[in-house]
Amino acid sequence: MDEETSTPVSTPETRSTVNGERSLPAMAEAELASPLSSSPMDAEILDSPSLSATTPKSHRLSRNPSFSGSSSTYQDDWDALPPLDRLTVLDLLDNFALPQQLEKLQRGISAQTDKVRRSRDAFKSRTQNARDRMVEEWRRRVPSADEQLERYRKRMRQRVEKLGKQWNDTKAISLREKISFICGVMNIFASGYLMGGYPEWFHIWYTAQLIYFMPIRIFTYHRRGYHYFLADLCYFVNVLLSLSLWVFPQSKRLFTAAYCLAFGNNAVAIIMWRNSLVFHSFDKVTSLFIHIMPCATLHCIVHLYPPELQKTRFPAIWAIKTANPGSPTAYANVF
Repeated sequence: MDEETSTPVSTPETRSTVNGERSLPAMAEAELASPLSSSPMDAEILDSPSLSATTPKSHRLSRNPSFSGSSSTYQDDWDALPPLDRLTVLDLLDNFALPQQLEKLQRGISAQTDKVRRSRDAFKSRTQNARDRMVEEWRRRVPSADEQLERYRKRMRQRVEKLGKQWNDTKAISLREKISFICGVMNIFASGYLMGGYPEWFHIWYTAQLIYFMPIRIFTYHRRGYHYFLADLCYFVNVLLSLSLWVFPQSKRLFTAAYCLAFGNNAVAIIMWRNSLVFHSFDKVTSLFIHIMPCATLHCIVHLYPPELQKTRFPAIWAIKTANPGSPTAYANVF
């Protein structure tokens, strides 16, 4: 009985051997299947945790070198990426697809460069065409050398003819100057004689000269394009004095205004504008007459006119000269 129990019973092998040795799973199954191994040592072995390989259903990786085709340690695992401690910048750049992005950016830059180049070429072409058209138009409008020479000859011919007419008109000009000179000198003598001998006739002499000089001045200035100068104050003063002499001799205000302007602005303008008595210049004689004759006329009718005639002929002057010191018209006695 003891011999039967001590003799081990052979069990068929349940696992195939690898390289002539039994695998660990086969040995474990044989021990579990043996009904005679009931020693305490065997029980402890069975109860202790085993480091044997897991069953084929387990998802753990095998440490058996027979499953590895390389001697590298990190290639034993079938992961998609290497471990984190072995990642490099190149691996990250590969994931980001940087070469494709750079290539796309380069294509965009190249396209923009081509577009700018085409725009520049088109602008240069349009500019060149516009310049060519402008040069052609300028050449078409500018006369040739022969035409310019002909125009120059025509202008010179006109100037020579004009100069010849002026030389031929010397006699007429000299005649006008002689007449102007004689009239100017006689005017001075006549004015002085009337002022000293017959002052009651001086305002008539002034009016006759005004009727003679003013139409000529208006016609001459209008022909020269100076007609706007006729709106000057000196002409206005002569108009006021004429109205005071012949239209409103009883108006004290009109006479006062004419007197103040004649001895004020007109008298100062003689020095300011340098009016000179040039007998052979009709224009200068007229300018001097317009400025100085109102003063001479007012001096005659105010201070040299006979009192009995002044009372009837110029009542405004008589009223101002004979006004009481406290009357409103007494302020004009400063004249």
